[in-house]
This record gives sequence, structure tokens and C-alpha cells, in this order.
Amino acid sequence: MVENAFSYPDKAVKWTLFAEYLHEPLGLAWKDGWLYVEACQLLDNPKIALRLKNLREQAERLSIFNLSAAMDEFEQARKLALSVENPAAMVAATTGKVKLFGLDKPARVEHAGKDGGPIQTQDMTAADVIAARLAAIKSRASGEPDA
Repeated sequence: MVENAFSYPDKAVKWTLFAEYLHEPLGLAWKDGWLYVEACQLLDNPKIALRLKNLREQAERLSIFNLSAAMDEFEQARKLALSVENPAAMVAATTGKVKLFGLDKPARVEHAGKDGGPIQTQDMTAADVIAARLAAIKSRASGEPDA
């Protein structure tokens, strides 16, 4: 147990032994200053692997709300910066939106199209790219196939 953990440095932290020798039933091992966990062996269990897969998919579906909220916050920050005439803050908010959607990374370059044919091109603005990515995320969240 730890007392005064959040009061440091005003008060001294006090440690009290609560339990001992529980590492074996918990699948833990202490060796050479490292704590080893046998949890990775649990992934061999098909039920646990399936549950983890389902949890990852659920987290992926729910991430649309986090991404959308972040986009809204960047836009609010950009508008506030505009209203107080702070161009540096506007640039920072716009840069945040660009990074949020991965538009700061170089695009993949193809020298040939599908099956060696011509490369299909489509002119898109940054707003079009963002809208397409949001639509793809929303369709994954609802279980619909991408268009």
C-alpha cells in the first residue's frame, strides 16, 4: 500500500507491504530486475484470441467519435484563432487537422495501374480526401462495405 502518493513532496510517501508471494498464481516472474508476464501464452487460447479480436473491432468502430471530436476541436481552435487574429494559432490548428487525417505523409506512388494498365486518377481537394476518409471510417463503424 502507498500512503501520501499524491502529497509528495509536501508529505513523505509511506510504503506498506500488503501481499507477498502472489507472483506465481498470477503468472508473473521477477528475474534480474525485470518482471515477466506469461499473458502472451493466453493468446494461444482460441476463445481469448477471438475476444481480443472482437474488442479491437469494437474499439475501431468507436474511434470515429474520437476522430470526429478531435476534428471539431481543431476547427473550434482555428475559428477562435481567426477571431482573435492569431495566424500562428490558425496554422497550428490547420496543421493538427492535416496530421489527424494523415495528410502530412507522402502519398504512395504507383508506376502502373491495376494489372499493369493505366493509372486511374481523380482530382480531389484536401476537403474531399477528409470527407472520403470519414465516410470510410463511418462505414466500417456501421459494418457497411466501403464504396
